[in-house]
Amino acid sequence: MMCNHQSSLDCLVIAKDAPRPTATLAKKSLLYVPLFGWAAWLAGTIFIERSSSSAINVMKKLVADLKKKKANVWIFPEGTRCQNDSMLPFKKGGFHLAIEAQIPVVPVVVGNCRNFIDIPNKIFNSGILRVKVLQPIETTGMTKDDVTKLTNSCRDLMLKEYAQMMEDYKQEYVNMRPLPNSVKHD
Repeated sequence: MMCNHQSSLDCLVIAKDAPRPTATLAKKSLLYVPLFGWAAWLAGTIFIERSSSSAINVMKKLVADLKKKKANVWIFPEGTRCQNDSMLPFKKGGFHLAIEAQIPVVPVVVGNCRNFIDIPNKIFNSGILRVKVLQPIETTGMTKDDVTKLTNSCRDLMLKEYAQMMEDYKQEYVNMRPLPNSVKHD
């Protein structure tokens, strides 16, 4: 499952709506965040050191475990939270994983939540977190040569749905503050 990453609230989506069994893939540095890291570890999160060669070995082991346990893995391909009213470029590791395992990619789109949790503008109010699960993208027959194409097509589908959600619920965003200049835009 590939999901854009709007805020820390996305973890609630995983806890509530992810099919069982599902493990989350996260950068190893999150393990050391007090309370969150401990809770994530207890929930079965798989922590990887993204910049090391050991990440490849972890991913290969993960492929074997996924197939054996018929489990799911939840990945945030942006690699970090993004509140710039779009999505960051996707990292390819999860797509390599899907092709290696010959399992479908399930795009999950979390709608813009800046109307109630806006980290750049320091706003936290009540609101509705909208989530849409898109049709699975089959990887059967794909090879490592298809990783870039799969990554880009998944991101394009998710961006299109994200924009549609913004349009469908535009009345909820009329009072949203502009992003500060320090926030990078896609």
